[in-house]
Amino acid sequence: MTAKTPKNQNPESQENETTGPFVLVTTTHGQARRRAGMRFGPEGTRVDISTLSEAQKAAIQNDPLLKVKEFTQQNF
Repeated sequence: MTAKTPKNQNPESQENETTGPFVLVTTTHGQARRRAGMRFGPEGTRVDISTLSEAQKAAIQNDPLLKVKEFTQQNF
């Protein structure tokens, strides 16, 4: 019997599971920060906003230590 590979370990399957739109969230103070059940850092985290609840969106958007901008290929 072989072990199954979890879906989150295959980058190709991750791209197929998400639909976007995406935002890039970075911290403004140069340190890691947790908000809405996720970790963000100064390097930036790509987030599929279609998977977030309204409460998560509001928590991220209203946090003064997080910067949110539209994710484009140029940001990558």
